[in-house]
Amino acid sequence: MGATLIKTFAYPADFRRPREKVRMLETRLLIHRRAGWTALAYVWNPDQTEARLKRAGTRLDVSFTDLEGRLRQVDYHVPNANQCKECHALSGRIAPIGVKARNLNGVFAYPEGSENQLVHWTRLGLLQGAPAPQEAPRTAVWDDASEPLEARARAYLDGNCGHCHNPRGMASNSGLFLNLEEVRPAAIGVGKRPVAAGKGAGDLEMDLVPGHPDASIVAFRMASTDPGVMMPELGRSLVHEEGLVLVREYIARMQNR
Repeated sequence: MGATLIKTFAYPADFRRPREKVRMLETRLLIHRRAGWTALAYVWNPDQTEARLKRAGTRLDVSFTDLEGRLRQVDYHVPNANQCKECHALSGRIAPIGVKARNLNGVFAYPEGSENQLVHWTRLGLLQGAPAPQEAPRTAVWDDASEPLEARARAYLDGNCGHCHNPRGMASNSGLFLNLEEVRPAAIGVGKRPVAAGKGAGDLEMDLVPGHPDASIVAFRMASTDPGVMMPELGRSLVHEEGLVLVREYIARMQNR
């Protein structure tokens, strides 16, 4: 009780210079009270001097220059209170998503120097009972090409899809479970037919077809911006091209299990 998780969403004007001209868009709070977790979104003003609570959500026009030098436009959607529940629901109650030991088990740059996050929080007295980093699970860094392809792709799907696509999440009735703990081939989509994807499946028949990303519904939905097709269905208006390339390569190299 009394814990608050805080995350600020921001865009630099130019991703080739990510520390310059950064515009803060919203700061989300996940507050733990006696009755459970409460999700709130605060939107920053144009002067970047304060953020105000927006229970009804809002839309923001965002533009930036990407790593390839292209000007990109984003219809940025700040979720309303009910939409927060769609991603954060776990067995019908709001819960944190990414605060897991395996996601925190990595080295981060702190003002006093780089240190493993579990070790750092333990040393400061913010965390008790954490295992040593070498004994704790660890999620791969999805965009670190030195890590194994499957581990990176599974980490990406876990972070972007697994909060809904798990046995206790909002998409539990789909039978497609993309959380990292799931290892059963059919449950992660291999050779699995969708339960009721509607037009979201296009004319495709299976969620993941080993060796064939073009025949896989997961890749098809990631590549769409049609509201009735795209996945994730909230929180984006563009195709995340780098993530799509990773997942397509993962499927292309996947062997039948």
